[in-house]
Amino acid sequence: DVELQIRSYDRQTGRTGCQFQNLDAQDISTLRHLITSHLSGDIVTMGDVLATLQRDNFTKARKVKDGGSGMTAFGRLRVVTFSLAIFLVGLAAFGFVVKSLYGMYFVSHAQAGLVSVPGMNVTMPRDGTVQSLLKGDSVAAKGAPLATFSTSMLDVLKGHLDEDQLQPAKVEELFGKQMTGTLTSPCDCVVAQQLVADGQYASKGDVIFQLVPRGSQANVEARFSYRQFGDVRPGTPVSFQVADEEQVRTGTIVSSTSLNSADLSSDIRVQIKPDAPLDSTYAGRPVEVTSDRGPSLNWLIDKAMAHGL
Repeated sequence: DVELQIRSYDRQTGRTGCQFQNLDAQDISTLRHLITSHLSGDIVTMGDVLATLQRDNFTKARKVKDGGSGMTAFGRLRVVTFSLAIFLVGLAAFGFVVKSLYGMYFVSHAQAGLVSVPGMNVTMPRDGTVQSLLKGDSVAAKGAPLATFSTSMLDVLKGHLDEDQLQPAKVEELFGKQMTGTLTSPCDCVVAQQLVADGQYASKGDVIFQLVPRGSQANVEARFSYRQFGDVRPGTPVSFQVADEEQVRTGTIVSSTSLNSADLSSDIRVQIKPDAPLDSTYAGRPVEVTSDRGPSLNWLIDKAMAHGL
């Protein structure tokens, strides 16, 4: 038995058009083979029918996406959050690559740098030991004592002794006697650094203290490689950061010299004048210096004005 649905009916001829209903896959394959064979005038054999039934004449139905209509609110939130996280990771990776390329091609880094202050040196007048007299603030007025030194009396009288005084007993006596003196400050200064520790022996002419005049402004000295010659010319703006500071400062290169004029392959030393005053207490601190020659907002404005935009 086959179920049919009436689709058309001609009252004059009595011709009725029907549509098969509720057929399984084997019935559809068999009827389709019989109809197509009859219309083409072919003879239908049992083998053809069996071969038709053995074939898979139907493709699997495609999966219909519901567009998220079947997802809960939590599921949708999780999908959106995951997609946003992937997007942020990709954006961060892209920004890192762009920053790395920019730093490689447009930013020049100094090999070394430090804060320098024009100062004065206090040297050892005689061979001997040093004992500092400085307090915690390391501020010394002009003429104030900085340290005491002890030296052998024999060293003081060296070159002024006659033959009678050069007898072994006399020399031993002079060697055992000590003479003390005082090192004083030549200016109203701040002691930037003590180069010889208390009680340590120092030779004549050794620098004991480095002094910086109070109120003086510090500059920055940096060393660049010779490959960066065109990036560190006088007048070039630079950025620098002093050690133990979060603030990034700006300045301008005021001079550029070679470390060793006899060596053409030596590095270049530049002196940088900070745009804002730099306290002299930073003297000796290491500094990171960079020269950015890449496109900036002012550079874009200048280019646009040059083209009449």
